[in-house]
Amino acid sequence: MNPEMLDRAQKCLDIIDVIQRTSACHLAENYYPQRESGEQLALQYKHNVLRSEIFSVGEESGDTPYLFRVFIDLGVRWHVVKADDAVSVDESDPANEEPAGTIEAAYVAEYRLKDHELDNDALDEFALYNAIYHVWPYFREFVTTQCGRMAAPRLTMPLIQPASNRNQKRLVEGATP
Repeated sequence: MNPEMLDRAQKCLDIIDVIQRTSACHLAENYYPQRESGEQLALQYKHNVLRSEIFSVGEESGDTPYLFRVFIDLGVRWHVVKADDAVSVDESDPANEEPAGTIEAAYVAEYRLKDHELDNDALDEFALYNAIYHVWPYFREFVTTQCGRMAAPRLTMPLIQPASNRNQKRLVEGATP
């Protein structure tokens, strides 16, 4: 992470909207959480910044406004861990069996770009390290709501989840203004 680039991007971007683009929820065929008691859950999280883009939205007073969008894919899945199971589920060693449940959603965070000279490296830093702060509260609420609707265990989501692809560079698509 480059704090200087991130700071420059933060000063040049204003959040406009967070949009949920897709969602998917699933409980395993033979998993009835309302019948389970005292079950232990192993949680896995997904957070990938898929891409970002810059585009113009027309002309206002002779000045062309630009928008910056960040596309983020989020998810949580859980496995029931029996008391006698010594094996834990983690992202580097996913269980061979189907998860007991999954909740996934894709979001777009949309920003007004105030400085048309902001470079793509600064925008990449923002997409990978800052956009999640605008999107994550919506995903946490979505997970809580879906758990209730599915009669699934109430999952306590962490306050924030870093992007698994945060070391990736070159996310910005489209022409630099």
